[in-house]
Amino acid sequence: MQPYYEVSLIRPWHWGIAILSAVDAAVPESLGESRVTSTSECLVIQVRHAQDIEAAVFEGDWDWATAAVHLRSVPDFEEPTGTVLYEGLLALPDGRLSVGDADSQVIVTDLPTQTRVRVQTDDLAEYGVSAVQVDLAP
Repeated sequence: MQPYYEVSLIRPWHWGIAILSAVDAAVPESLGESRVTSTSECLVIQVRHAQDIEAAVFEGDWDWATAAVHLRSVPDFEEPTGTVLYEGLLALPDGRLSVGDADSQVIVTDLPTQTRVRVQTDDLAEYGVSAVQVDLAP
């Protein structure tokens, strides 16, 4: 099935988390043991921390580890291709989804006010995933 659109955000995550939420939604104060923590309006995904590299000293702006968040807006979910970390509903009162962390964010628009979300990965690293796929469906 062809997605309506795809967005990939690949960057250093200096907080070790990717936040997917309604714009201005409250973020959970604690994450717990799961790789994904959720509220009705927010998902927090533990991703590879920017400092998770094998170097004694950071010598430049591009020494940071990166993680990828791949968003796909799809008509319906297909059979999972990786390990499903989360599946549920996300309330987006104005149809906008913010993807980012305390450093920066990207806003995706025109989503249903009740969006189904599936988060999956092929990478089950101990301290956070380096790539995650997030499917959004009506």
